[in-house]
Amino acid sequence: VGTPWMPVNENYTSINVAQQEQDPDSILNFYRKTIQLRKSLDVVRNGSYTEYLQQSPYFYVYERKTDSEKLVVLASFSEKERTLRVSDHTDLKDASLILSNYSDCESGQTIRMRPYEVRVYYSKQ
Repeated sequence: VGTPWMPVNENYTSINVAQQEQDPDSILNFYRKTIQLRKSLDVVRNGSYTEYLQQSPYFYVYERKTDSEKLVVLASFSEKERTLRVSDHTDLKDASLILSNYSDCESGQTIRMRPYEVRVYYSKQ
């Protein structure tokens, strides 16, 4: 056994891997879901890439497409809730929400994005 080179955080009893594994909505489990998504969908790895809202300080929106699949990713980098008009950039009409870091997401072409919210929509072409 050795001496840690960095001090242990005081909140280690409440914020740790064991606690994160028990919470299906934890950051750890969110990242596991994103890795599984990358492994399971060809469009994530091989789809063409189109970025929207390149000058936005609040949103990162992009689409990946193959001949048979489409993936749309919406990410908010804002500390505040903001409205995103998806219909100005892409169509989610036939898409299903397959991943989000919030469990209660509204649908539509205009979306209220909460602080640091991420959504991934998927559709077959």
